[in-house]
Amino acid sequence: MIKRTIFCLAIGCLSMISLNAAAISVQSGNAITIKGAWMQLGPASQKNTAAFMVVENHSSKEIALLSASSDVSEVVELHKMETVNEMMRMKRVDSVVIPANGQTEFKPGGYHLMVIGLKRPLKDGEEVEVKLQFADSIQKTIKVPVKNRESMQ
Repeated sequence: MIKRTIFCLAIGCLSMISLNAAAISVQSGNAITIKGAWMQLGPASQKNTAAFMVVENHSSKEIALLSASSDVSEVVELHKMETVNEMMRMKRVDSVVIPANGQTEFKPGGYHLMVIGLKRPLKDGEEVEVKLQFADSIQKTIKVPVKNRESMQ
């Protein structure tokens, strides 16, 4: 009887460890998926541009995007367009929450990555590396294709 009880407890503990390991796996990077990323192509003289994407969160808790960076620019900031007194305004935000089991779209006229101080002109079709830093030490490095805005409509 005691051996059976110990065996059942051991199996129960192993099951709990497996479930916790699966949860940690989801939280450690597999929780976030980036889809449809693109960076807007502008004139060669343009020093700023924007990047867009859909960020999906496959975990059971919300995860915030905290920052972004790229070697092609001095800085990348998180921005949001909003209407204030019937005028569209862009403002910097500290983070963007990706809801649990949901997604947040970064698109023209809404949330976007503002790529500031381009170090060189971008070329149509090139891929720019962008590093995304999320809460819970989740990091994603993505390749973002540069595209003409009209081709995205």
